[in-house]
Amino acid sequence: MTGFDLILWRRGLNWNQERAASELGISRTSLVKYEDGAAVPRTVQLATVALTLKAEWPALKNMNKDKLLHLLKHEVMRTRDE
Repeated sequence: MTGFDLILWRRGLNWNQERAASELGISRTSLVKYEDGAAVPRTVQLATVALTLKAEWPALKNMNKDKLLHLLKHEVMRTRDE
């Protein structure tokens, strides 16, 4: 995940930097640093996946278990490759 990806993720949820940092459990200063190009830690990358799933839960709760597990595996693997 790049800083630009992090910005897109945050804006996709309509969160400002303060809200995103709070939800990720990091300081706003750290978020700004990552968005500006510093390496995004794996824990932050995985937190974005978890928070995205949480935000999309109403749409996902009707999804069958196999499809949901596939989606989660795909997202985790995608963050690992970046």
